[in-house]
Amino acid sequence: MPETAQMEEINPEIEQSDSEELGEEALKNGTKALNALQHNGRPWLPYVISFAVLAALTLLVALAEGGYTPTETWLMLGKWGSSVAISGVFGLSIGLLVWVSNGGAFDIFAYGGRIFVRMFFKKDVLDRKYPTYYDYRESRKGKKRSYWYLVIVGAVFLVVGIILLVIGNQLMPKQ
Repeated sequence: MPETAQMEEINPEIEQSDSEELGEEALKNGTKALNALQHNGRPWLPYVISFAVLAALTLLVALAEGGYTPTETWLMLGKWGSSVAISGVFGLSIGLLVWVSNGGAFDIFAYGGRIFVRMFFKKDVLDRKYPTYYDYRESRKGKKRSYWYLVIVGAVFLVVGIILLVIGNQLMPKQ
């Protein structure tokens, strides 16, 4: 007897809802496995990359503010503190944008943009992968991006920037 026929005889009463729950569970596990594969077993890699990008942004902002010119210590701390804090706010903002995007806030724009671009490059506009917006939203449900590393690194930069600003303010001569 073929193996599939044996399986049907053993459990012929598989409910649709059971298979949907199993599919959702497999999708969640698949997403976790995909995230692990993307970092090649190095979960710290996104943190290091975010730190490097925010550090480079800090250096650029400090250069624009004149943080490299030799001045008084309190003034340099103030310039470097604001540079680090600006980078932290930038990192936090990007992390929060990813969080909002995971919630589906920008899905309508992505779907509309796909249809708009498709009008120029395809002969049959109605022949598309997702015929309705609902189908597009359902396909996006399992595709969540991680954002905590951006929020954590951005928050660290913001806190360090505020600490440097407070120290610089304390060292400022009183008039």
